[in-house]
Amino acid sequence: MNRSKSCYKIRLYRSWRFYLLCAVLFALAGFHLAYNFYLLAGGELHGLLSAEARAGYTASQMPAITGILVEVGLVLTQLELLFEIVYTAIGLFGNRLYVREDDTRIYFAPRLFSRVSKRDICKIEPVSVENLGFWERLSSFNFDKKYLYRFTCYDTVLLLSSKDEAGMAKLAADIRARCNKTEEEETGTNNALGDKMAWFFTWKEIPFCWIGAHVVSVLLLIVGR
Repeated sequence: MNRSKSCYKIRLYRSWRFYLLCAVLFALAGFHLAYNFYLLAGGELHGLLSAEARAGYTASQMPAITGILVEVGLVLTQLELLFEIVYTAIGLFGNRLYVREDDTRIYFAPRLFSRVSKRDICKIEPVSVENLGFWERLSSFNFDKKYLYRFTCYDTVLLLSSKDEAGMAKLAADIRARCNKTEEEETGTNNALGDKMAWFFTWKEIPFCWIGAHVVSVLLLIVGR
């Protein structure tokens, strides 16, 4: 009974701009994934790699390594598109913060899924957009400027948004009572490796992987004609 009372759900907020972006990316990824599977199922990929599909070329003029690279590129593209579909689906239908007895589970882009222990959360506070940098807000995919909360964790900072003030206040009070310390308070240093790595992977690498996956798919579509 006590365990059930300590578990609850907080609905996280997203603006219509975010939903529009996720819907567009979901549709693009779904189309490209389906088209690439069509190429594979119909034997079109073999045609792309054959000498007959390339006017004026003979089999000897087309190195075997070219075919291998195309196949590897297609597999990697399929995996990236599949990841994008899952990622954007969570962006469209997820956006939840599940609070457990000892941890929180966050479904909120740019993180696909984050399990954060309560002992690693040091402070939760509402924050005004005037106190945030443009890139700090945008790198958390917060397109709106309202309902923002800063989660100060042991070695990183998360920026979430929610209209559920009561749920956030309840969680903040729970964290406040634990008196958790940040890495800097505990050790006197602030490496913040987690924050730097999270920023690198979510803001710089993932969007470029998505762009690259769509470019490869479009090239396959053009070459296949």
